[in-house]
Amino acid sequence: MNYFDVKIFLKSYGEIPKADWELASPFLVKVEVSQGDYLFEEGDDCDLVGIILEGLFMVTYLKTDGTKKIKRFITSGQTISPMPSIIKKSGASYSAEALGKSNHVVYFHYDDLNKIMNKSHYWERVFRIGLQEALVERENREYELFMLSPEERYRSFLKRYPGLVSELPQYLIASYIGISPVSLSRIRSRT
Repeated sequence: MNYFDVKIFLKSYGEIPKADWELASPFLVKVEVSQGDYLFEEGDDCDLVGIILEGLFMVTYLKTDGTKKIKRFITSGQTISPMPSIIKKSGASYSAEALGKSNHVVYFHYDDLNKIMNKSHYWERVFRIGLQEALVERENREYELFMLSPEERYRSFLKRYPGLVSELPQYLIASYIGISPVSLSRIRSRT
């Protein structure tokens, strides 16, 4: 992956002025995360603010009994960051595990991004749009968990992540929906 790929992707946020690119590009970190590895783990002192260029991640909480609860899936084109932990200056409260075979992420360290945003309206806009998208995603997820039946949550999952139903093991989909794999099997047999 090269800078050209990153610039093409970021054009969805508006044309990148040359001066803004030159200001930010030295601080941009590109990583590839192998399937099963973590971009960050619960408890990590992590300050990254990133965008998934390619791949799939699941964001999970780890319960005291060792089971994982899936907060969300993050796919290409979405932002990824332990932002609440960055703001509170505490360890990450959740983990981001790579599920895809090829996972490319670009990110800034939060302090570097703040310095860049103080000098660039373009990067302020990118950050603001990313936060807005994450806020809408979180609000939708909370609404589903509180207001929808398990079957409705499954239908919502199918709409939000149409290609994932054939890629993910059933137990991960069930965890995301908040039900057991057996209950998910029943729902799938009815739909």
